[in-house]
Amino acid sequence: MTPKPLVVLAYVAWLLGVVALAGGIFWFLRADLDEEGRRRGTAPVAVITLAALLLLFGTAAFFARSGEVADPESASYSPTNDDLTTTLSPIPTAPPAPAQASPTADPGGDQLPPVEIGFEEIGSVAIGGSKSKIEATFGKPSAVVETVADDGKPVEAYTYEGKRQFMIYVRDSKVRSYAVLSPGFVTFSGVAVGDSYDKVDTTYGAKLKTISDDVYSLSGPQSTSMRLHFESGKVSRIEGGHLG
Repeated sequence: MTPKPLVVLAYVAWLLGVVALAGGIFWFLRADLDEEGRRRGTAPVAVITLAALLLLFGTAAFFARSGEVADPESASYSPTNDDLTTTLSPIPTAPPAPAQASPTADPGGDQLPPVEIGFEEIGSVAIGGSKSKIEATFGKPSAVVETVADDGKPVEAYTYEGKRQFMIYVRDSKVRSYAVLSPGFVTFSGVAVGDSYDKVDTTYGAKLKTISDDVYSLSGPQSTSMRLHFESGKVSRIEGGHLG
């Protein structure tokens, strides 16, 4: 930092004043006394007076500078380019909103874990077993439709129309047969609704008996059987159980 002119001037005046004061006092003490005991010569007095003036001037200059600094309102201020330039912090931005997942489509029957079907069962519901097992396994049906068999006895059809479409037929409170109309079911040999005739023929071969042009059957134990219905060369319906 460069000293201000008044400060430099005050220091110089003090230095000269101290030197002049010391010299004047020394000169005054060395002067000869006259007959009345007074010091001879006026030069020492003049030097001492000059020293006092220098000291007084230096003090005045110092306090004048101090007063200038002490009064902040009187100080001039000139802004610089640095003062006018402000570094702006980046404005925080809100985190992006999480992407909303699109609604998942209701999977079709072919996307569900397959339920195994055979001559004597559909899943864990056994042919000849109690009808209470139906709802315990598959839940509440969409409807229970009551019909009359050829012998005049009532037959209940537990109908499910959800992702898997199927019916389970009950007679005398016992499960008698079933019919599946959608993927989601597979025979123990690996045939399901939607499979081609070629796959069925390759799977069952000579065991497959023709009932009509689009219906084929397989014989099972204890008077049970399985029927496969076709539309446009593909399996459209599989029935199993006591199919009288």
